[in-house]
Amino acid sequence: MAISWDTGTKLGVIALSNLWGIWEGRLSSLNRKRAEVQHGQVSDQGSLAWIFVAVFVGIFIACFFAFSGKGALCPLEAWVALGLVLMGMGFAIRFTAMRALARHFTHRVTILSGHSLIRTGIYRFIRHPAYLGQLMMMVGIGTALANIYAIVLAPLPVVAALFIRIRIEERALAQHFGPEYKAYCEATSRLLPFVW
Repeated sequence: MAISWDTGTKLGVIALSNLWGIWEGRLSSLNRKRAEVQHGQVSDQGSLAWIFVAVFVGIFIACFFAFSGKGALCPLEAWVALGLVLMGMGFAIRFTAMRALARHFTHRVTILSGHSLIRTGIYRFIRHPAYLGQLMMMVGIGTALANIYAIVLAPLPVVAALFIRIRIEERALAQHFGPEYKAYCEATSRLLPFVW
């Protein structure tokens, strides 16, 4: 039995999202080993696990609605193209944020030895660009699956997990950097420039 173009496209989007998950998981493992070698001060409080669970749940929700047929959007090709663009932009923002942090980037909230506050590049505008990229990728997955419910509902678990994560991360950074971080917070938005 041949797979329809519609089903094949959805399976391709799911495969692409799984590749992203594998890449993030591998990177997280490498980050953890590096943080242990550098004796980093971990303040994660389990937020990384919540983010991984939230992404999994979000993708499951997106897939459920995409294959149920409820809320399907037409024309499929246009939504797939838009979704892939959003996924690509989200990945580019996330990757750019990781590169800007360089050795300071970790998946778990960790203050490394010799940690410095990065305020250059994309971090001049928002404090958590990697999370913005992650949310864009989730919206992109729902969009590429051409389903209104997937677009709206898939990012919600990730939004909830990231709100918790941002509070934990900002508390740890404020404790470590003190007035320097307070000044940075006053000059930038958390996630969306000029909004929040």
